[in-house]
Amino acid sequence: MARLSSPYSISYKSLIPWVVLFLLAGGGIAPAKLSLSVSPPLIETTLVPGGVRRITVAVTNEGDEDARVTLRLLPFGLSPEGEVVFLNESPYSLLPLMATKEKDVFILKAEEKREIPFEIRAPRGEKGGRYGVVLFEALPLNIPSGMAVGIRMGTLVLATFPRSSGPKGKIRTVREKDGKIEVEVENTGDVHFAVTEGEAVLKTEAGKILKRVNLAGTGLLLPGGMRLLSGELREGFEAPGPCVLEARVYTRKGNRRLLLDRMSVSYPIEGGEGKKENMDVSVEVLPGNKNK
Repeated sequence: MARLSSPYSISYKSLIPWVVLFLLAGGGIAPAKLSLSVSPPLIETTLVPGGVRRITVAVTNEGDEDARVTLRLLPFGLSPEGEVVFLNESPYSLLPLMATKEKDVFILKAEEKREIPFEIRAPRGEKGGRYGVVLFEALPLNIPSGMAVGIRMGTLVLATFPRSSGPKGKIRTVREKDGKIEVEVENTGDVHFAVTEGEAVLKTEAGKILKRVNLAGTGLLLPGGMRLLSGELREGFEAPGPCVLEARVYTRKGNRRLLLDRMSVSYPIEGGEGKKENMDVSVEVLPGNKNK
């Protein structure tokens, strides 16, 4: 059973679904007639230690000409802005566990659909999450002298062992410049989760709330990864004196909202950035429909 290699790193501007066009250089331009679809865009599964998990990814040539398709399996990460980043290696890579009997390169005829089975063999004694992308790179089968447009599409695979840390996150920095607040949160556990909500609360030293800012940029956070959330204080806002800026980030479990972490810094922030030192805030379970 062949295992697929990870030959390069590429960054993408969105999570899923995504389509990337690329050029094969030459003298002129050959009109592209390719149209590729991949299903499903995301597979999330639980692994049984010592067992085998079987999944299937379908790729369809929806164009009017045959295509040469290259199949790759790559580990991936996410940038702080949530962009998919293909990696050469990762301690959380699914690559060593996942294999297929499909050839690395095959011909997909016009309007043909091919279902490709994969096996994920889960060793015993493992825990946490493993992550990979099933990537398809398509080019026209017949490329005249010139420049051809190709397509890359893929399926993200998120696999989790039963023994995992659960959601664990820490706010690492809080920044403010010209009324823009930025909060960086790190996944300190061994499994992925979604940062579902973030807020910054500006209050007086006596505790009176002056301003509450919702933070944008929520989304998937992989183990060891960072997520950047940001929000704006209203234009022209001036604090009445020394204040406290408290940042909070949340995830959800079912209908429960879980507080991942909170961090308080003096406001205005000296140098534009505040960092937490010697603070350890436990996970706090809050009612799903109430803000504190």
